[in-house]
Amino acid sequence: EEYSQYEYVHARIIASDPNSWFMEFTINRGANHGIVVNSAVVNEDGLVGRIIEVYPNTAKVLAIVDPQSAVPVVAQRSRDNGIAGGGINPYSNQPEIRMSYLLNDADLVPGDTIISSSLMGIFPKGIIIGEVTEVVREDSSEKYAIITPAVDCTP
Repeated sequence: EEYSQYEYVHARIIASDPNSWFMEFTINRGANHGIVVNSAVVNEDGLVGRIIEVYPNTAKVLAIVDPQSAVPVVAQRSRDNGIAGGGINPYSNQPEIRMSYLLNDADLVPGDTIISSSLMGIFPKGIIIGEVTEVVREDSSEKYAIITPAVDCTP
């Protein structure tokens, strides 16, 4: 209801490769259903990913937690901008998102909600990405935030 200006197509996951390095899966809707490349994929919890390949009756989705994923984002509270990219936490082996390209004076704290920005024109603005769990400064020039994804994208 919040995004009534968009047209929705309901789909189900029909295939995934749990052994794949990339976090991709196939849905049961494709070009015959109005699906196009770069369409945002969402569920009730937030942003799942985007369409990367389209066939007549199926489409392939790249999950937001995939290392190849990049989503322009903004912190709901502080309005700090960045780019969210996926990865796997080396200690827990769980998917996580890293919000990079933060300004040095970015005011992010654990618990902040991160949402999509419409900066690149692919994703609708305001879709929940996840919650900041940690803010890291590796040196004087790089600051980033670790985000727990709102959507469970594991196969």
